Amino acid sequence: MRTRVIGALAALPIAAAITFSATAQAATAPAQRGLDVASYQHPGGVGINWHRVARAGYTFVFVKATQNDNYVNPYYAQDRNAAERNGLEVGAYAFATPNQSPAWRQADYLIEHMGHTTLAPVLDIEWNPYGALCYDMRGQRMVDWIASFERTIYRHLHEYATINTPSSWWNPCTGRSHQFAKIALWDENNHYSTPSQPVLPAGWHTWLYWQKSITGRIPGIVGYVDIDVRRTA
Repeated sequence: MRTRVIGALAALPIAAAITFSATAQAATAPAQRGLDVASYQHPGGVGINWHRVARAGYTFVFVKATQNDNYVNPYYAQDRNAAERNGLEVGAYAFATPNQSPAWRQADYLIEHMGHTTLAPVLDIEWNPYGALCYDMRGQRMVDWIASFERTIYRHLHEYATINTPSSWWNPCTGRSHQFAKIALWDENNHYSTPSQPVLPAGWHTWLYWQKSITGRIPGIVGYVDIDVRRTA
């Protein structure tokens, strides 16, 4: 995913919520195709033709819902509802800005605005488009922020938010933290990594979602779009 410029984890009962435990080698199994979208996919207010997206063989989508605790994607509900009507599984994601407000507040804001979805929500935490790479919160401060976000999501939904992140951000900004390794990973596009030979963020041994391209072309969508895959075995 890309944004467009607009307490300790030990307390988490992680094992109770995680349902997959495959190894990295399992990532070679056939995967389902999906995508993620934001307001960027609506240049000039143009809509997405979700019927064409579905006919092209895409089965799931994540739609940006929120950023910080003060921005809601104006196309979120429209895209979520239309994608569901056309048979896609739908999830919501929050683009994290850890230096702007507490994690629990950003998580609550996502819950408030995401509505019903068929997929677990996503915490999109990655390169800072507004300043310092790690939002001036390296190491344990960043780990604590992420843990607070996950605890809040779990309190609402009894499941954790999938973490969408690249190793090039995660490793320096969390101090190579392994504390979230049992939470599902959505691995960001990485030129040094492939689905069959993944170079994953510290702590993870496999991925659930993989960002295949940030310059994809899909029928029904104007311009570039992120294309993703989901591991099925």
